[in-house]
Amino acid sequence: FLNSAKVTELDGNPNLEFQKDWDFTGKGFMHEAFNMTREPTLEYTVPETERHIAPYAFDGCIGIQTIKMHDQIKSIGGSAFGNNSQIESIAIPENVTIIEPHTFSGCHNLTEIIFEGDISTIRSYAFQGCKNLKSITIPATLSELGHGAFRSCPLLESVYCPATVPPTAKNWSKYQSHAFEGNAAGRKIYVPAESVEAYKSADGWSTYANQIMAIA
Repeated sequence: FLNSAKVTELDGNPNLEFQKDWDFTGKGFMHEAFNMTREPTLEYTVPETERHIAPYAFDGCIGIQTIKMHDQIKSIGGSAFGNNSQIESIAIPENVTIIEPHTFSGCHNLTEIIFEGDISTIRSYAFQGCKNLKSITIPATLSELGHGAFRSCPLLESVYCPATVPPTAKNWSKYQSHAFEGNAAGRKIYVPAESVEAYKSADGWSTYANQIMAIA
């Protein structure tokens, strides 16, 4: 479906299998399967038979407004939904534990991110450039936060991180971006009261020491 300019609706046939030139283990959407589909009002429901969404599968589909993923999906590849400028809300299925690099990068209208399961890792630039995102609650199960994960989200003013142990977020080199670089002026990072000092002194988090405070 690469560059399909006039597709307006797609329903997943549970018996349909894609010819694969790339996929994860088992069934999965073909690499770049729907890349650059542009017609507005497109809605897509992932078939119940699918367990993986490949990298770039929906990258640049600027017309997609709604994507529905069932709870048996186990992985979403890097840049899978990158540059989808119409998506406003996304629910990450409960069996997905890792957000890969650039998965939702450039989703300019994204205002709501719902983590339905236990996320352990958010990799580099996963939500970079989500320009309308104002608040994010990171799952308490997060153990690793990649550089630039929420970079260039200029309206992001509230970050809630309920993990009692600060997720690994090493101080990155001058060639890499801090996780929350380019957020709203005065952005606050809310953490458990008993962990405030641990966050303020932890690698990667210490950059934001003056903005870290206890969850009310």
